[in-house]
Amino acid sequence: MSKQEWFNRGVHAFGEAAPKYRAAGYACPLCLGISSSLATFTFEDVPARSVGGRPLVLTSRDCNSSSGHTCDWHWANFWTVEGFATGDMREPVDIQFTFEDLRSVAELSNENGAFILRIIKEASNPESVKETERLFGRAVETNGRPEPMNVNFHKSKFDERLLRLSVLKAAYLAGIAVAGYRRIPIWDPIRRQILDSTIRDASLSRLVRYEQEHSRDRRALGIVETPVDMRSFCIGFGRWTVFLPWERESVLYQPEKLAGQRIELKGSAYEWPTARPSDSTGRLGECSDARSRGRAAAAALVFAFATKDQGRSLPS
Repeated sequence: MSKQEWFNRGVHAFGEAAPKYRAAGYACPLCLGISSSLATFTFEDVPARSVGGRPLVLTSRDCNSSSGHTCDWHWANFWTVEGFATGDMREPVDIQFTFEDLRSVAELSNENGAFILRIIKEASNPESVKETERLFGRAVETNGRPEPMNVNFHKSKFDERLLRLSVLKAAYLAGIAVAGYRRIPIWDPIRRQILDSTIRDASLSRLVRYEQEHSRDRRALGIVETPVDMRSFCIGFGRWTVFLPWERESVLYQPEKLAGQRIELKGSAYEWPTARPSDSTGRLGECSDARSRGRAAAAALVFAFATKDQGRSLPS
């Protein structure tokens, strides 16, 4: 489907959700800016392309650019560190490593389950490279392996709060893609947090969970149906899971009421949305029968929600 067709569908969906603005144009789901010009909007990857995302919605150029500079790069950097820590590196990365107090620049890759280190000589001090190779050779000859070394990624720094905000933004946009504009008033606290990263709302960070047992390629979409006061959209990206409250007064926005509890959430799982905006009725996915197909094809969604933390610790 072309960008123009995508835009036209969005104009129709917004007009149905907000009749006052019917035919006024497309509305960015983040800033809510309305324009009849296609050039105002760009494809937004959900999640960011750097962590395996693909186009799923249209957002304004300003929103797309600012979120990338503000929070998405934290997720991209974490993606690199996570891949190294879990042995699941997808692409070679440049690193700085220190061996016997000698620092060099190298390319680190994962080939058939083994980490391969190749010194980038043109980016390293020639004398350090020569001495490192000598010490490596001696260590292997003497001990059968080199001594431990310190490895620092060029892109290893990330702020966990902004990392979680990037995950929350991706879930919000995926939620709008499948549920339509009518959900925006319910998720307005999330939308405002995305637009202003200086806001520090601890209740929103509790919506984002990290669980190491999931695959990094995981995409999950479901609706939590019980307990009733925790009804929500459940959206998963790799090891991240986000709960988008069903109601504005949801207890999920009030984590202090759940303090210390471990709650089993149950619901239904669905197919991941295609790159096409939902219709204005808020049906799940692009087809009118997507919900019934999802219920028939997918296993029940069961998730243990422990409120004492935000999931497992992040690798660092």
